[in-house]
Amino acid sequence: MVIERCANEFVIRMPVISQIERLQELVDYFRYIELTSGHNIPQNDVDVLAREINKKWRTEYEDRS
Repeated sequence: MVIERCANEFVIRMPVISQIERLQELVDYFRYIELTSGHNIPQNDVDVLAREINKKWRTEYEDRS
């Protein structure tokens, strides 16, 4: 894996992996950091939102199974 700094961004290069879902989780986490930087949100609010999202995801996933 290679991390480069180019002007106003970082570029991460890595070999193709078979677990694209794991890579998507990492990208989602980076996006979360980007969206929440500079905001002071109470952890309890974050926890409530996370539970709601997880509940919705489980419901949708069970419908597909």
